[in-house]
Amino acid sequence: MLLLAFSPLLSSFALGPNELAVLYNETEDESRLLAMMYARLHDIPEVNLVAVSVPASERGGVPEAITCETFNRDIYEPACATIRERGLSRQILAWAYSCHFPARVTETTNSLAQGVPRDLSLTGITFLRGKWPSDRTYVSRPQGPSLYTGALSTNAAAIAQAKTRSLDQHAADSLSQMPLPSMMLAYVGKRGTSFQTAAYAMRRAATATGTRPKGVVWFAQNDDIRSRCRSWFVQPVADRINARTAETGVSAVVSTNQPTALNGPLVGYMTGARSVMLPTNLLAAGSYADHLTSFGAAFWTDSQMKIVRWTEAGAAASSGAVTEPYAIAAKFVSPWIFEQLLDGATYLEAIYGSVRSPIQLLPIGDPLCAPWAPKVKPEIRRTVFARSGAATLDFEAFFTPPADDLRFRTGTFGDPVFLWYLDGRSIAVDRKEIRLPRDRRLRGKHVLRLVVRYSYGDLKCQGFSDIQIQEPEGTSL
Repeated sequence: MLLLAFSPLLSSFALGPNELAVLYNETEDESRLLAMMYARLHDIPEVNLVAVSVPASERGGVPEAITCETFNRDIYEPACATIRERGLSRQILAWAYSCHFPARVTETTNSLAQGVPRDLSLTGITFLRGKWPSDRTYVSRPQGPSLYTGALSTNAAAIAQAKTRSLDQHAADSLSQMPLPSMMLAYVGKRGTSFQTAAYAMRRAATATGTRPKGVVWFAQNDDIRSRCRSWFVQPVADRINARTAETGVSAVVSTNQPTALNGPLVGYMTGARSVMLPTNLLAAGSYADHLTSFGAAFWTDSQMKIVRWTEAGAAASSGAVTEPYAIAAKFVSPWIFEQLLDGATYLEAIYGSVRSPIQLLPIGDPLCAPWAPKVKPEIRRTVFARSGAATLDFEAFFTPPADDLRFRTGTFGDPVFLWYLDGRSIAVDRKEIRLPRDRRLRGKHVLRLVVRYSYGDLKCQGFSDIQIQEPEGTSL
């Protein structure tokens, strides 16, 4: 039995609600409301909600773009300070931005080398932890920090090495600080979506986690450079999806035709085009869709269809460029996203695992949505009931793998690892039993959370259970 001293511990496991910080713009009520709604949908602890203040534009409201200096001063540094002050620095692996944030961050100083990008996405500069790139290869031949785990070529050996990895694995392997991946829950505002539509889409996506939807991943091919620039991975990924249809219920189609209602439901859709017309109710809950084009997330221009149309149509997530990225496949989500989703990854992990250079890309949607993740839920049991004079509250973890998930019967899973949180803060890692001292720090109401982590290969899934603890204010032992 472990006696805890309420010290922060480093945890190593797949992305879950305790590892995601949700940022909201405190100058906009809708931003705060959407963040709170998202936290409730995914049981994200209140301590993970982080308020920052985005300065209004000259015309009022949130600007579409801010400078890198403003980003660091008003968003990145205050958020990091809040996370650090709350003792969460060692458990937060990723951020989610609520609505009413700028989509684009700019750098216009004359000192920038020729060819270095002048525009990054909000999530791109977050990925780089506020440090503007100085190498022109970010434009012409993207390099630098990456969480990409797909194949780098179409030869058989490279295809075989493609895999799915959880963020904790990247963090554990990083010799220095890991890049900071993030997503935007919704872009609300001019050329974006409405708050009501964003809230509906968010609820729909959250319900898809663990449902293992069956359907079709549709790769619509054409002669447009937007389609051709990432077409080299389409057939290899389609073949891998179809090789596991019996297990997943998901098949892939590569076609020069657009899908119709007869081809649905679609759990994935990829094409390259300025705009796309799709029948209504074709995208399944939990689906991913995009239309690789230059200005999919460039909300400063009317040119081309915006990525919010996909989440409005039912997709759980989409992504697009905030500025001209050129026809460079490495700057966009690759077909490998579907392999990683079928393995059970969350959308945030799958998106960043399938794009080599995400700094001009804006991913939107539900970062914690994991449609094909196993449903796991541990149980917390009291081992010693409260009694007069007892100095501790004792708890034990129990877990039984779900019998209806074939993946738990393949023999590829490791032993479960249990992690404990009190009021959202990590207090124990890899402990089946814990003992909480009944001192003044435990007085009042608290939430004890047990997380179980199950691994298969480089991916780790997780589930959790909560119980309420209420010690009388007068308790003194």
